[in-house]
Amino acid sequence: MKSTQAERSHQALVGALTSELRRIAEDDVGLVRQGLDDKVRASLESLPVKQREVLLLTAWEGLKPRQIAWFTGSTANVVRVRLHQARSRLRRELDPAPSPDDAEDLLLTGS
Repeated sequence: MKSTQAERSHQALVGALTSELRRIAEDDVGLVRQGLDDKVRASLESLPVKQREVLLLTAWEGLKPRQIAWFTGSTANVVRVRLHQARSRLRRELDPAPSPDDAEDLLLTGS
């Protein structure tokens, strides 16, 4: 009978630890996601107004450059240029270039 009781205690402990680890992992994911959301929001706000407008109309509204041009009173080519500039700037801010140490590691490992 003791082994059954010990086994139940062990299973209860494993269950409690599993639940706690799952809760901690979910909290960590939430913190990372919030940090990323804050970084994306800050990067969007740092864009010039016209670039941000074109990017948001494309991403959130699904509008094509010609539609955005009509809506903003611009040309489709100007919209495409602004969209390219906005995307490039966001890419640089959200995925910064590797540090000199990272570049050295890449050279040494060949990856």
